[in-house]
Amino acid sequence: MAAYSDIINQLKQKTVYQYHAIQRQAILNLVRTTEGCVPWRLVGEAYDEEQMLPRHRRTNDRGALGLLYFHKFSLRYLFQAYSQAAENAAVMEEYLNTLPGSIAGYYNFYGALLHLAIMIPI
Repeated sequence: MAAYSDIINQLKQKTVYQYHAIQRQAILNLVRTTEGCVPWRLVGEAYDEEQMLPRHRRTNDRGALGLLYFHKFSLRYLFQAYSQAAENAAVMEEYLNTLPGSIAGYYNFYGALLHLAIMIPI
C-alpha cells in the first residue's frame, strides 16, 4: 500500500491520497497492534487523525470524515470496545451518504454484530 501511496502522491491527487492514507493506517493498526497501543486511534506512519481531523472538519471533507469514523467504528468493534463503537456508529450515520455503498454494507454488518455483542455479553 505504501507504493500506491507514493504513486498517488506523485500524481498530486490530494483527496485520493488522504482517503488512501486513512484506510492504510486502519490496516496498519490491524496488523501491527502492540502492547499499550490504542488500535482505533488512527495515528501512525500513514495518517495522523489528530492533525487531519480538524482539517477535514474545517474544509467540510465529508468523505474523509466518513471514512475516518467508519474505520474507528470497525476497529473499536473488532477490538471489543463496544460502547465506544456504539458512540462512533451514531456519529458515522451522518456521513453514510458520502461513502460508497460497499462501506454502507459493512457498516450495517458491523452494526448488527455490535448490537448482538451488547445484548448478549460473552
